[in-house]
Amino acid sequence: KLEKRMLFLEFLNRGRTTYTLEDVKMPDRLLDEADISLGKMFSDMGKINENCYAVSVDVYVTDWVSGLSINLQQKRGEPFATPLRGSSDGTKRTFTLKVDGKNREKIVRIELNVGNIVGRIRFVTSAGRKSPWYGRLPSKQITVIEGDRSKSIDFAEIVGFSGRSRFNDFTDLGIIVRYPNDSCVFSN
Repeated sequence: KLEKRMLFLEFLNRGRTTYTLEDVKMPDRLLDEADISLGKMFSDMGKINENCYAVSVDVYVTDWVSGLSINLQQKRGEPFATPLRGSSDGTKRTFTLKVDGKNREKIVRIELNVGNIVGRIRFVTSAGRKSPWYGRLPSKQITVIEGDRSKSIDFAEIVGFSGRSRFNDFTDLGIIVRYPNDSCVFSN
């Protein structure tokens, strides 16, 4: 009886994909959480849901990255943007994804030059396309942040940010990723 019920529930969910959200931190970044001079902690985790996807990213740039926001589309509902993190100082640059058609492009990785602050950022998509570098403060090492590839056979898609920001810079930056859960055993 239990097996029949489980099969029936699985059949009802055929063709639907469910997602899980996760906050991924910058690797090897050990900051004192009590040190308020490093800025205010933030996270887009509570601002988004698992049924939205990125269509573009707005980056505000002076010599470094001063502000970030992701523009999202919901599967059902109106488009919206995550709150602007940092500030709107400097020049606004927008990296737009190709979301029309069957093979929707996703942001799957960010690359950063980080010293005391995030000096430069670049976005990498599921199609292998890379944005230009935003910001002009290089450091010796590029830090890569992406979802855990072992959690899903599909790419983990970036749909938000987390970290620490001061008035016009970031001392720490992480990502909110969306993992597709295992598919239904029944196909459409």
